[in-house]
Amino acid sequence: MQASRSLRGVTEEIVKIATQAHSRYDGDVWVPLEKAQVQLSSGNRVAPSYHNSFHVRSVVDCARTVFSKIREKEIDPFDINRNLACWNEKERNRAGAVSLDQLEVAVLLAFACHDLGNITRSAEFDADRISSGKLFEEAAFYDSSTLYTCPEVEYRSAEISDRILDVFLEDSPEKHVIKPLVHHLILQTIFQFDKVTSDELFWLFMQTVDMVGSYFFSPTARRVAVAGLFNEMRVQHPGTITIYPFLTSLGIRFERLIPDPAKREQVLQIFESNPYGQSRQRVFTVSLARPKFFTPLPFEDAIRILLEGDTLVMAFSKG
Repeated sequence: MQASRSLRGVTEEIVKIATQAHSRYDGDVWVPLEKAQVQLSSGNRVAPSYHNSFHVRSVVDCARTVFSKIREKEIDPFDINRNLACWNEKERNRAGAVSLDQLEVAVLLAFACHDLGNITRSAEFDADRISSGKLFEEAAFYDSSTLYTCPEVEYRSAEISDRILDVFLEDSPEKHVIKPLVHHLILQTIFQFDKVTSDELFWLFMQTVDMVGSYFFSPTARRVAVAGLFNEMRVQHPGTITIYPFLTSLGIRFERLIPDPAKREQVLQIFESNPYGQSRQRVFTVSLARPKFFTPLPFEDAIRILLEGDTLVMAFSKG
């Protein structure tokens, strides 16, 4: 790493490259893909997605906010400081102790790279093509780990992060501190619906920001994001989906992830400091008035309902 390029500067560069990769994939691969397009009642065709640049930006911004609140208010509902102490105590990184600033950098890098596996065929990374922005062999469609029992997408993302850091951090001593931590953090985003606790360090933080905080720090309404996820699933495996459990599961999972009401309130206050006005009432959406939400529907119908429906009834109380 050149002396003039700080670790923070390199981090922002990688965040930008990863975000652009998702934007380019949506525009060049996904949107033109005929089987990714859904016809609306108006006759217009759309190709919503979930693992896109909006999601990447939202998790990075959410993570930044969590760290800023830890410093400003000295609140730490995710026990990040304790996890960091455990990481250093167990000498997972033999190059030296990781500081809070380095941990934040590692988290931002992990979230920037954590879904690159969804849009790539392999972990190969062509450093010679950095200027063009086309660094990876792109997948034919969104490769969603939602449909896998084996988390190959996340493993591919972690491998991609290894290659990116090898290039951007070069021979910097900090690479040996940051790289294994980034790899570990990405693997903590592996999603298993029934899993709500883990002894893995930083698991709760990575899971909650990825699965819950992302909706708060996105300009996109949650129902639109869910429609995008349905569309990714539909292209891989056409079939049916029931909307209601999907809409209610987020609030339920959040309460299971953070059962302590006081800590849950701290997290919600951090998440509600987002610049988009996304409140708990807007994110934890439950509809009580749409019978179709309770029956299996073809993916196309479910997507149309989410994109075209009236404002959904919101029902999520504080605490």
